[in-house]
Amino acid sequence: MSAAHVAIVGCGSAGPALATLLARAGHQVTVFERTPALTAVGAGILLEANGQAALRTLGVWPAVAACGQRIRRLHGATAGGRTVLDLCYADAHAHVSGFGIHRAALLNALVDGMHAAGARLQLGTEIVALERRADGQWLRAHDGAEYGPFALVVIADGTQSRLTAAAGLAPTVRQYPWGAVWLIGPTPAGLADDCLAQRYRGTTRMVGVLPTGRVRAGVGEHLTSMFWSLRLAEIEAWRAAGVSAWRADVARVMPAALPLVACVDDLSALTVARYANVRVARVWRDGVVVLGDAAHAMSPQLGMGANLGLADAVTLAAALAEHADQERALAAYARQRQPVWRFYQAASRLLTPVFQSRLRPLAWPRDAFGGMVGRIPALRRLSLDVLLGLKTGWCSVDRGLLAAAAETPE
Repeated sequence: MSAAHVAIVGCGSAGPALATLLARAGHQVTVFERTPALTAVGAGILLEANGQAALRTLGVWPAVAACGQRIRRLHGATAGGRTVLDLCYADAHAHVSGFGIHRAALLNALVDGMHAAGARLQLGTEIVALERRADGQWLRAHDGAEYGPFALVVIADGTQSRLTAAAGLAPTVRQYPWGAVWLIGPTPAGLADDCLAQRYRGTTRMVGVLPTGRVRAGVGEHLTSMFWSLRLAEIEAWRAAGVSAWRADVARVMPAALPLVACVDDLSALTVARYANVRVARVWRDGVVVLGDAAHAMSPQLGMGANLGLADAVTLAAALAEHADQERALAAYARQRQPVWRFYQAASRLLTPVFQSRLRPLAWPRDAFGGMVGRIPALRRLSLDVLLGLKTGWCSVDRGLLAAAAETPE
């Protein structure tokens, strides 16, 4: 595709990643973000091989790695200590690991890369509608201002995007009845700094702690993110019960996480994360394309949201560079990414009830047989392929991502 004026709506992860790549390729890129100032909403995320490979392509991996915390192991156990899941990254590749990262650190690196590439960022502009005209796509903001024409509009404004419907991409959005409250604090002395640890009590209580490094390289304490699973209908009752009741509940499920909640005095100050499953009937049409959570949001059980979005950006930029015709490029992008989205959304739907649901009988087979996954080579390999983001469909794997994400041996 020859140099063109491109609009990207949304400056989360996928948006600035794509802006960087397209600006480098010679396109005139404008990123519209509805918030007046960039702030990363959410706790830490776990960058897997697919996300790391994308960040290396962007050239921002050194900045991200300097802030993040290397994760070598994922360990899940019941509140009583029975192992349910135990996976080591080294079993997939000697020089591959996960990286816990604060969302703000990731956003800072992506936006810095976007500015260096020459993309333009317009803050405080909420895009509410788009219209196809003879000269291209036009955008209309909440204040009535219009922007255009654009040869291509990229919708990357997240789970609650209204533009996907306006563009005729026919999204289906199903809200999950379960969510989580989260907090970030200094890493407690009793927690391993290289492990994503989870504890479960039945299918109704789950706590996870993820070391997430620092917001700025070499500045401040090492941080850990904590996630506490709750049914959304129970949030008000949980708040009404108060801090003492919550601390007692944390002590029953994961005592090692108590130092993280010790500084919490008011539960109303904690943010509630809500999740949804998003699917689009069409990935593109009439010079509009969707990527990131606006195309494939899902439960966070597999931790793939940001990783898939980053990979979307790299794939779309490569397709636009390879094909002179924009429609062919968008069709190629859809063919390559849709099988990946379908697999991970299906896997998420299958796994979520095992960890977050009222289906308490599911906990028994999970707790009884889950530990076998790490001991049977074929199951361990399959689990690692899923965890690392290597799956490109039900029967296909991209092992090249391991080499792309591998650290240079010391």
